[in-house]
Amino acid sequence: MPDVTVGGLTATQSLNVGAFMSTTEAAPMDFSQFGHAFAELVLVPEVIGPRLEALLPSEIKVTEDIAIVRATVRGAATVGSIEELELEVDELSTLRRHRAWVDINLSLRLGMKLTREDYAVSGTFPIILTSRVEEPLSLVVDVDPPEHSDIEVTVSGGGRLNLAKKVGGLDGRVRDHVVRIVEEMVDQTEMHRRFDVVALVHAALAGMDGDGQAGGGVYDLTVETELDLDEASGRDPELDAVEAEA
Repeated sequence: MPDVTVGGLTATQSLNVGAFMSTTEAAPMDFSQFGHAFAELVLVPEVIGPRLEALLPSEIKVTEDIAIVRATVRGAATVGSIEELELEVDELSTLRRHRAWVDINLSLRLGMKLTREDYAVSGTFPIILTSRVEEPLSLVVDVDPPEHSDIEVTVSGGGRLNLAKKVGGLDGRVRDHVVRIVEEMVDQTEMHRRFDVVALVHAALAGMDGDGQAGGGVYDLTVETELDLDEASGRDPELDAVEAEA
């Protein structure tokens, strides 16, 4: 199936409609069974992960003046592993919670008028995602920013002046920026944390055209058949005449 993008996700990532609909030999579902199975299908890491990836900034750029030193950060954050957390909810509840680990890889440059030093910053932090299905039929994902103490940061590299040590507290500054970035992401992406499940179904079904499952096209058939004439009646004079002219 070709990828059809809806709200930052491809239909094949978000909704494996083919797998969901392949129940030709199974017993019919009632509405409650269908709703439960449908929620189980969309409230999984394979759907939540790309959703979070779409919320994260594609590139991180931060510039901060620390006394006479200018700190410039460039890099990206990517979603790593995602694990489901247990919740004590009713069996038919659509409420689910996941912990996603986000990896950060940044380049840090500390510069003064006459010198500069480059550092590598790596780290990881958790984001808690609470997802549910709401009316009108939509998947909603709430994002809880990480605590300052949950963000792991490692700074390496530098030069002979060791500006990072002289500036001090760089790991703490990086943590502050991470918290700020995630908080701003949550504030600015309210509309993107809800997506229409029906639109995803329609997009996925439209994408099935590429698998040859849609109608249309030309029906072309050629058949050759021998006439089996009754031996008692002999040859048909009209057929004999047509055959003689051919």
